[in-house]
Amino acid sequence: MAVVPANATQKAVRVAPPDRRVLLGFVGDIHVHRRVNRTAARPNGTYDYSGMFANVAPILQHVDVAICHLEQPFAPPGQPVMVEPPLLSSAPQLAAGLASGGFDRCGTASNHSMDRGAEGIDTTLAAMDAAGLGHTGTARTPAEAAPAIFTVNGVKVAQLAFTFGSNRGTPPGEPWRVNVSSPSAILAAARQARSKGAEVVVLTVEWGIDKMVQPTGDQRSLAAAITATHEIDLIVGYQAHVIQPVSQVNGTWVVWGMGNFLSDHPVNSEWPTASGDGAIFTVDVKVDRNGRAKVSAPMVVPTWCDRQGGHVIIPTSMKEDPTLPAWKRQVLAASAARTASVVGNFVAPGA
Repeated sequence: MAVVPANATQKAVRVAPPDRRVLLGFVGDIHVHRRVNRTAARPNGTYDYSGMFANVAPILQHVDVAICHLEQPFAPPGQPVMVEPPLLSSAPQLAAGLASGGFDRCGTASNHSMDRGAEGIDTTLAAMDAAGLGHTGTARTPAEAAPAIFTVNGVKVAQLAFTFGSNRGTPPGEPWRVNVSSPSAILAAARQARSKGAEVVVLTVEWGIDKMVQPTGDQRSLAAAITATHEIDLIVGYQAHVIQPVSQVNGTWVVWGMGNFLSDHPVNSEWPTASGDGAIFTVDVKVDRNGRAKVSAPMVVPTWCDRQGGHVIIPTSMKEDPTLPAWKRQVLAASAARTASVVGNFVAPGA
């Protein structure tokens, strides 16, 4: 006689799939001036930027996807790394340095993107490919200019990268080389990403005016236009070279400006002390069983770039480190206070 399980007549219970989550991390400008290149230069003619990121690598490696903004292109083969201001350039070895520091991908749309011409864009993206870094914002071909989607923890994410313009224009007939921002262009890219399956669309955008802490009217107008349709889930900005506030526009979180992460803006009558302040902004994104994304309030981990000590980026929490000299702990404390005065309660606990 067959034995019938006691629950044989019970209906199967459908278990809802769990929410999927991804922790994103963003930093401000990787803005390599000539003095930064000189710090990275080695006697054998190569360049090594990895030590500049050693202190922040453990933080960046904690997030699921760490994203930077690459302000300048890499020097093409056989050409000098350093160029005269206002042009910017760095060595292709910067890509390996960024990867060793915990970065996964970078936006490359900048007003300096064309500083080394189309060949500079080609060199930059090839070096990033070799280092395993994802990229968006500039392109070698029209097809590469289309929004790319990457999957992390089962979440399909699209990063869009745009800039307000190019200092040197774009090659004739190749407007796709650099993503130049307008509400229509950004929203078209967002819709294209959605049509390709993106569940989360993040816009990284270069906008604003140098040294201005508060968002400009142009920033606010662009944010209002592109958040009205709810095609964009998060906006993070660059360009001011000082940290700007965090707020919401049409229910969408906007990190208006993340300052400089790596740079050598001189502190003088032209550039404020705050141009040395940076931060890691982390955002937790949850996608529910219906595919709807919910973006948490950004959390801010303040950093400071030691321009006199090898351009090493230091979390300001190290102000409590007794092994550091007193003057450096004081500088870190002052940097942390400046950042907190701008972003307020968004500073991460313990940061």
